[in-house]
Amino acid sequence: MTLLDTEDIVDFITSNYSNAKKIVEIGVGNLPSVAIPLKMRLTTTTVIVVDVDTTRIREIEQEHPELVATEDDVFQPEYAIYRGASLIYAIRPPPELIPAISKLSKAVNTDVLIRPLSSEEAGFNFSSKWKFVRHNKATLYWLKVSQ
Repeated sequence: MTLLDTEDIVDFITSNYSNAKKIVEIGVGNLPSVAIPLKMRLTTTTVIVVDVDTTRIREIEQEHPELVATEDDVFQPEYAIYRGASLIYAIRPPPELIPAISKLSKAVNTDVLIRPLSSEEAGFNFSSKWKFVRHNKATLYWLKVSQ
């Protein structure tokens, strides 16, 4: 299932991170619906998709060899996966993952983008450090660590 705002999310990321060497999606789940068009538009960028579900990661590896799929847990992250990335993003993450994603982004000095479940805050109170962004149909929260 593709989100109605997938193209807008991809457009926002490609507009702001066109020179990125590496971008990481956390909690890819069942379908890398943002990662696939992102890789198509940023052909020289390594796009990594991460999830705790080993089976799903193996399926993505086989179905989408253009992506780098790897298993990881943001509560006990393998920092090497994220180091050197220009952006870490998550699409509709459970609220309890957002603090772990934020902490990870600070640890590796990487910007983070969250597309919440709905236009509301999705059960998480984003601090004033997060920038609320509307990009066409996309509602996003953006934390720039390199400010």
